Amino acid sequence: MNPWEISNIGELIPFALGITVLGLLGKILGCGVAARLTGLNWYESLIVGLGMMPRAGVDIVIAVTGLTLGLIDQAIYMGALMLIYVSSIITPVTVQYAYKLYQNKEKSSN
Repeated sequence: MNPWEISNIGELIPFALGITVLGLLGKILGCGVAARLTGLNWYESLIVGLGMMPRAGVDIVIAVTGLTLGLIDQAIYMGALMLIYVSSIITPVTVQYAYKLYQNKEKSSN
């Protein structure tokens, strides 16, 4: 499957969206749970997890290396790129929203 051909876009989008959703959840849960284990509360842990989503430098290197060595195909590569782009775009909005929730909780508990 060549993701750069328009005729394959219908097959590729669900696959790339699946990789994106799983990647985002993995980053949020992995970092959020680790933050929670260090003593942060749930709101603080969520903010840490959301803030770690766009760490794409390693993702790009792994995806390019995998594609170059033939370990992944172009569909997986495009899914990885979609994950990188989406996480980079939505992180500021989601962190800001989570921080506002945290502030509101802090105000209501005082």
